[in-house]
Amino acid sequence: MDASGPVEKLEILDGMPREVIRSRDQVVCYLPSIATVKIDKQGGRHPFPLILPDQLKELAESYVVRKGEVERVAGYDCQVIVLEPRDNLRYGQKLCADIATGMLLKAKTFNEKNEMLETFAFTQIKISGHIDRDKVKSRFIAKSKGWRVEDSDATEADLTQAG
Repeated sequence: MDASGPVEKLEILDGMPREVIRSRDQVVCYLPSIATVKIDKQGGRHPFPLILPDQLKELAESYVVRKGEVERVAGYDCQVIVLEPRDNLRYGQKLCADIATGMLLKAKTFNEKNEMLETFAFTQIKISGHIDRDKVKSRFIAKSKGWRVEDSDATEADLTQAG
C-alpha cells in the first residue's frame, strides 16, 4: 500500500500460468497461454480483506458466529472464526485470520452435511514492512506488448434510472 492505495498481486502457481494485479479500482489479468490481457474496472468494491458486511448484526441474523481455536498458517498465528448457517440456504465457513492484523489467511466452505466444498490458504505471505514495487508488477508485462487486450470498461449501473 502507498499513498494511491493498495496494490495486490495474485500469481497462480498450479495449472496454466496467469497473474492478477489489482490497484485501486482496476484489475488486470495476464493470460500468457492465450496471449491476452483482461482489464476490468471495479468501482465501489471494498478492498480485500474488507469482505464482511458493514453491519455485523446482518451476519449474526444468518449465522451463528463462534470463536474457534488458534491455528498456524504460513508462519502466522491465526484465530479461527466459525460461521454456522442458521438455515439450509447458506454454506458454513471456517475463517482463519492473523491475530496481529486480522488478515484472512485461510478459509474453508462447508455444505449442509459439513463436507468441505472449497478451501484457500496462503502458503507464503509477508505482512507489514517494506515491499518493493517490483514485487507487485506482472512478470508478463514486457511480453504482453503484442497481446490481445480485452478492456471491459465497465460502468456502474444506476438502477433507479433503469426502473
